Amino acid sequence: MKRVFSVAALVLVFAVMATVFASCAPTISGTYYQGDKSVTKTYTEFSFSGKNVTIKSYVLGTAVWETEATYSLDKEKTKITIEVPDSAKDGAKAYSGEFSFEEGEDYIKIGVLKYTKA
Repeated sequence: MKRVFSVAALVLVFAVMATVFASCAPTISGTYYQGDKSVTKTYTEFSFSGKNVTIKSYVLGTAVWETEATYSLDKEKTKITIEVPDSAKDGAKAYSGEFSFEEGEDYIKIGVLKYTKA
């Protein structure tokens, strides 16, 4: 009986440690856009929450496509990997892959494109 409790306690400790290490992974939060939201209302928007990102493309203020994707950052926060599902529109698939990453106070930069915090 004592051995069962020891094994159960050990499994519980490993589960807690795995949760702690998983939560330490760098993330992004907030909504960022690239384009013209005021005059032509043609822009792309990234909304980050946890390890998920919603990517939307607008033309003349109308949403053309939207997709849910996942992302990960390397430890140094210099590279981002975005995984767009195969079922997404072709325009959304252009955002799938590994890109350089930079984060400022009111912007992020994915590849060569700078996205302003909304």
